[in-house]
Amino acid sequence: MEKIIRIAKLLYNQYGIHKISMGRIAKESDISEDVLYSKFNNKEHLIVTCMKKEAASLRSSVEYIQEQSKSALEAVFFTCINQFYYNCSLYPSFFQDLSSFTEADNLWRNYQTEFRKTCTGYFMKGITEGDFLPDQNYELTPIVLTEQLSTINMQKTVHQKTKILATMHNVCTRKGKTHLIQLIEKKKTI
Repeated sequence: MEKIIRIAKLLYNQYGIHKISMGRIAKESDISEDVLYSKFNNKEHLIVTCMKKEAASLRSSVEYIQEQSKSALEAVFFTCINQFYYNCSLYPSFFQDLSSFTEADNLWRNYQTEFRKTCTGYFMKGITEGDFLPDQNYELTPIVLTEQLSTINMQKTVHQKTKILATMHNVCTRKGKTHLIQLIEKKKTI
């Protein structure tokens, strides 16, 4: 079953959800369609299973980043960069395709809500650390970041990355801006 999920995720990410049939997944998994349908009732069931795995993997990455980060600014920076690169790995119409599958789309929306809450927590902690300005709307900033992250198109990645960094820069104190620039330089060497 893990092999099927891995192959389905790879194909969906590479070609888009609508372009991949259950027959193609069965063929690439070296199983019959009957075996595939015995494990997954339909395409949405498989997509939901894939999205649950993706969300769990992304949550795990966020937890790791949080544990390794020395500050809230560093945590929000690397969390956004991680999400940026994940979204860049997806087929350009992935999220549009996903919206056709209600349960899977709802799972993704729930993950985005968690992501926003996590970022809001980082921003609030970053205020006390002196990296973020106290007079900003930190309920709105993660929404802006999430929207920027979800509209990534492979041909515009540099532009999108710049917009994300500019959004973060705009809510930083002088100390935070210096710290952010150091993180950007550090990221270039990683």
